[in-house]
Amino acid sequence: MDESTKQDFEMQDYCECNCEDLLEDDNEHIKTLNKVSQIESYLKEKRILELIHFMLSKVVAEAPEKPVLYLEKLLDDCISFVLNRSKAPTFYENRHIEAVLKSFDPGQRGWLNVCQVRRLYESLGLEINQVDEKDKFAADAILEDIKNKQELALRELLMAGGNKAIIDKI
Repeated sequence: MDESTKQDFEMQDYCECNCEDLLEDDNEHIKTLNKVSQIESYLKEKRILELIHFMLSKVVAEAPEKPVLYLEKLLDDCISFVLNRSKAPTFYENRHIEAVLKSFDPGQRGWLNVCQVRRLYESLGLEINQVDEKDKFAADAILEDIKNKQELALRELLMAGGNKAIIDKI
């Protein structure tokens, strides 16, 4: 045994702390970290934080007089949408999308170039498909694609984490 190991060994005989308590504290800490990790995984898998963000964004955008009733109706609308009973309560309504689209087409030509299309989708927080580097994209086609992408994104959010099985039973 080298000298430092021998000193460490001798120090253990004189240790006044209760090492078992420290180990128990470490085990509790590890259990807590495991629980936090499980909660984080659950929230990610079920996309709970994204859903809450969506709902809060809708509340802020609409500023309803009775926010709790608004949220209740929003949840009902989301369920109706997933069950194909109503239109999607998407974040951007047609008037919003049309206004943004017009801002990218100030000359009202009825079309956008590829750079404008990319910036438009980016500003709305939507994924854009691989686009051909063609010269023009019809504004009506872009508007329809944005509506479809919003609905698809909302459906995926609402169906996250196996909710499909529950909705199938409704």
